This record gives sequence, structure tokens and C-alpha cells, in this order.
Amino acid sequence: MVRSAYDWAIRRERFFSWLEKTAIPVWNSPRALRWGSDKSYLFDLAARGIPIVPTMRLPAKRQASLERLFSEYDCERLVLKPAVGVAAREVMRVAANEAAVGQAHLDRLLATEDVLAQPYFASIETEGELSVVFIADRVSHAVRKIPRANDFRAMFAFGCQETRVTLSDAETAIAERVLAALDADVLFGRIDLMRAPKGDLRVSELELVSPTLYFDHEAAACERLAEAICDRRPKATA
Repeated sequence: MVRSAYDWAIRRERFFSWLEKTAIPVWNSPRALRWGSDKSYLFDLAARGIPIVPTMRLPAKRQASLERLFSEYDCERLVLKPAVGVAAREVMRVAANEAAVGQAHLDRLLATEDVLAQPYFASIETEGELSVVFIADRVSHAVRKIPRANDFRAMFAFGCQETRVTLSDAETAIAERVLAALDADVLFGRIDLMRAPKGDLRVSELELVSPTLYFDHEAAACERLAEAICDRRPKATA
């Protein structure tokens, strides 16, 4: 099982070269991990009917205008993030009146890697992000994460508030739609949801590579995962 491999993003090809050559079973599968390692999987989910946070991919080695992005999204704030990243690496929230700073950040990232641009959902500051953990194709539990004041990063490393929650029918339904849209061998993972300005839920991320599973909020999930591992264990032959 791939767990705590938090430097994979800066050694991505070396990581997958090893994974794809190993003779032992790996979960999540190498194919699922490679697909989930680039946040452009959002476009695949959208093509399969999953509502996502609006996203534009900006290719490396090309120029991109932050002013044009603000115009196309018709918003006051944007989020810029590497297409391949972990632990909020190089993620920036930029306002229209901070365009010069944001453009410099964007130019620096584009010099070496692809970047995703998304409109900023202000709901992150009040409602937060909803993280839905799944194990063996079934929703296990969920945690709501609200960033600390003046921040937007819903991660424990940045001091967010975490609360175990019971999912509504609508929240469960969208998570199950994501699970049904997966076409690779996935044993466990996490679906992150955010509230769009018009009130509908959108998938912001699907974490398949070393996702935080919030077992401290749902101790029984440890046993669920252990049982799922045993169920997929290669059977001994005589």
C-alpha cells in the first residue's frame, strides 16, 4: 500500500518507474495512481458527468495572462496551483488587485510545469471543504475542514478546524457518482467537495496518492480498510 509517500510529486517519474516495475500487487493500482497524480483528472471526471470546480490547464513553457483569466472567469479572486502537487505546494489565492504579484507567481511556475487556474469559491471560508473518505468502493466517513481566519488552505498543517460530519443525501450521491466514474483499480481514497457560488456541490480534488484518511475521526474505518486489504490479498496456491 502506498502511504506517506509525500515526496512523490518532486520525484514523479522515478516514483512511477518503480511502481510500474514492481512484481507485487500495489494499491491503489499504479494505473490509478498515475492518473490521480495529475490534477487534470478533473477534466476526465467532468467528461463523465461529474460536477467539478471550473478549471483551466495552462501548459508549461507558454505565456498566460492573469488578466485574461480574471476576465474569462468573471471573478474577483483566482486560485493557481501546479497540475502535479501535494500538500498545497505553490498554491496561491490571488485577487484582481494583486495581479502583478499573481502574474509573477504564474510566470515562475509556468517556466517549469503546467498550472491549473480556478475561480476562488468564497464558501471555503465559512462552510469549508468536505472530505469524503471511501474504502472498497463504498463511502466510509466524512470530515468538514474550515481554514483558519484569513487562510483558504483546508489542511491540518495550516491549522484548519476538522469536524466529523454525517453526509446529507446529496453529498452521498455526488460521492457515489465519483466512485462509479472510476475506471481503475482503486482500494481507497478521498473526494473533496466545495460549495459553488450558486449553491451546488463541486469536486475540487480526488486524492488517490497517499491521501489523508482521517482515521482519528472514524476509528472503525481502520478495520474497514484492513478487511478490504485482506479481501484483495493474493490467494495462496497449493
